[in-house]
Amino acid sequence: MITEAEILEQISQSIEKRREAKPDEDPYSFTTRELVEVIGISDRKLRLLLRAMLESGDVQNSTVYRKTITGVLSRTPAYRFVVE
Repeated sequence: MITEAEILEQISQSIEKRREAKPDEDPYSFTTRELVEVIGISDRKLRLLLRAMLESGDVQNSTVYRKTITGVLSRTPAYRFVVE
């Protein structure tokens, strides 16, 4: 089983890559689909983890713009990792 420390390390690496690749976007906000891809755990396990992180204040609800299948930018619910 993957530990919380390993999950946070994978997210930190992804944030660094995003900062380099897309400097004009918020690198700290992820949709659940993006987090599933980065971390490699199931959607159900991710949601349980996010609930705990929301309660502890490590994550905040956010909104990002992502391109839909039709090519239109749409507001999408996301989670922003709090940076101290």
